[in-house]
Amino acid sequence: MAKTNIPGVIVSKTVPWTAKGWIFKKAAPWMGNRGLLSAFQLKQNIKLAEAATAQFGTRGKLSYKGFNMPAVAVKIVPLISGSVGGMSRADRAKARHERTPASITSLKTLLTAKGGA
Repeated sequence: MAKTNIPGVIVSKTVPWTAKGWIFKKAAPWMGNRGLLSAFQLKQNIKLAEAATAQFGTRGKLSYKGFNMPAVAVKIVPLISGSVGGMSRADRAKARHERTPASITSLKTLLTAKGGA
């Protein structure tokens, strides 16, 4: 991905099965401004940077989940994996499920306020 001269827009390669070669995408709100990152995002960035720096000098490619990837990327996966949100996939699904009744109630309140039945 590359930044453009248009603020908040990046250029990205498309997926292999499309006819388009490049597309324009909206950039993340914090692009170019580290101050907008949350505390969790800053911690993750630091963790990734430290893991990658520790692998300085690693060259070549290694297989990872059936894909040929840069060796540095493959070696830092065990160091940073499992850190996203601190919850397992099942725990995140359970938490979403537990929040659902409140979302439904909120939607019903909005509908009532708009005069719907």
